[in-house]
Amino acid sequence: MYLFKNLESKYELQRKNKRASSRYVLAAAILLALGSIGASVPILSSKYTRHSSPSPVSQPLSSLENRTLQTEVILPKNSLQVLCSPPIHVQAQKDKRKDYQYDDLIEKYCSKNDFDFHLIKGMIYTESSFNPKARGKDGEIGLMQLKLSTARLIDPNVTEADLENPEINIRIGTEYLSKHFSRFQSADSALVAYNCGPNIFKNKKVFSNTKVTRYPARIHNARQVYKKGKSFFS
Repeated sequence: MYLFKNLESKYELQRKNKRASSRYVLAAAILLALGSIGASVPILSSKYTRHSSPSPVSQPLSSLENRTLQTEVILPKNSLQVLCSPPIHVQAQKDKRKDYQYDDLIEKYCSKNDFDFHLIKGMIYTESSFNPKARGKDGEIGLMQLKLSTARLIDPNVTEADLENPEINIRIGTEYLSKHFSRFQSADSALVAYNCGPNIFKNKKVFSNTKVTRYPARIHNARQVYKKGKSFFS
C-alpha cells in the first residue's frame, strides 16, 4: 500500500512539472511575439493597463522636420533680388530748350578751368547760338567758333570733324580762353583776345571798331539772361 502511494505521488509530481513546463513555453512564445510587434503594443502594468505617451524627444526626426517646414515663409521667385536691389533714383527730366542741352559739358569744363558757368553759356550763345555745326565766314567751327589752326594750339591732333563734337569744342574753347585770362588778367580783354586774336592789342585803332568793343557786352548781357534761368529759345 505504501509503495502504491509513493508511485502515485511520483506520477502526480511529473504531471505537475509537465504542466509548468508547458506554461513556461507558452509564456516565452507570447513574449517573443510581443517583441516582434514592437513599441506600438501597449505597455502592461501589474495594476492597470495604459498606453504610453511618447515624449517630444522620442518623436521621429521626420515629424520635427515637417514642423520646421510648416513655419517657413515661402517667398516668390526672385523676391530676394527685389528686396536686396538698390533703390531706383528717378532722374530729373532734362531741359529740352536749345541753350540748355549742353549744361553738363559746360559745367564740367568751367569747373576744370575755374570759369563762371553763365559767362561761358553767354559766350556760346553769342558765338554760335548753340549750333554745334555752325560755320563762320573765316572758317570758325562749332559751339565756340574755333578755327582749326587755333584749336591745334591746344590739341595738335584735332580735326575739323572733331570740332563739331560739342564736348571736344567746349574742352578746347575753354582751355584756349583760360590762356587769355591768365595773360591779360581782365575778363573783357580776354574775351576780345579770344574773338580777334591776342595780337589785337598791338593795334590801338581796333578799339574804335564798335564790333570789337561790343563783343564782351553782348556776352555779359546773355550771361544775365542765363543767371535768371531764362532762354533765348522757346
